[in-house]
Amino acid sequence: MDHNEKLKSYLAQAEALGISRWQAAPPLHRLAWRLGIPLPPPLCMSFTGLAVLFGSMFGLTMYAVRAAAFWSPIESSMATAAGAFVGGALYGLFMASVFKSLQRGSRFPLWRDFQ
Repeated sequence: MDHNEKLKSYLAQAEALGISRWQAAPPLHRLAWRLGIPLPPPLCMSFTGLAVLFGSMFGLTMYAVRAAAFWSPIESSMATAAGAFVGGALYGLFMASVFKSLQRGSRFPLWRDFQ
């Protein structure tokens, strides 16, 4: 079974369980899939993978926005980077917790074990 077939099966199974499309396939994942990146769905990822993915994307976005809005000398740039890192880490842990609780409730296996 290739990645696209697994995705179709996953989305059908998530819909049958009453999981909204936004939870089963968030915009970040849909964008990756359209770009041809074989990213596993969030309900089939490990806690660590979810935390790193969501935390890094949030942290990078937060840093880019703050750096563009408040461009200043290197000292405050380091503070911006530290704030983005902490914000990204907290957001990543929160989102990983949310998706892992959904995964436990729906009993989705990890992507490598998904049939």
